This record gives sequence, C-alpha cells and structure tokens, in this order.
Amino acid sequence: MTERDSWEVDANCRDINVNTFFGTADQQQAATTICQPCPVRNACLDYALTRNMEYGVWGGHTQDQLHTLRRRQQRATRSRRR
Repeated sequence: MTERDSWEVDANCRDINVNTFFGTADQQQAATTICQPCPVRNACLDYALTRNMEYGVWGGHTQDQLHTLRRRQQRATRSRRR
C-alpha cells in the first residue's frame, strides 16, 4: 500500500476504481458527479494543480477544465509580475 496524502482517506472516490476518472470526455463528465459532494474536493483540486496532473478528473474538474484553470493561473501569475 502506498502512502496517501491525508485528504485522500476522506475522499468520496477512495474505494472507486481509478479508471472511472481517466476515461473519455463523457466518462470524465459523469465521474465529476462523484466529486460534487466530496468533502475534500478543494484539496484534491489543489493537489492536481500544484502537481500539474494533466489527465483525469481531479477535484470535480475534467482534464479539459483543469487545463483551463491552469492557463488562468498562469495568466494571473504573469499579470502580477508586471
């Protein structure tokens, strides 16, 4: 068994097959319903964004949504530097 981040033990997805979160765009959209009521959704999203997770559903966001969030973060960081 691998060591988990503390938030993972409280995640709604902890006992769900990981493949559920790494399917097609339609499958990922369906997987986000597992995340919506999750008590650690924000921690999961932060985990994905800080580690540049490029694939799958994290914190209730599909990989396309994660890419959009990452681009927004990068733009905000660049504008603060100016």
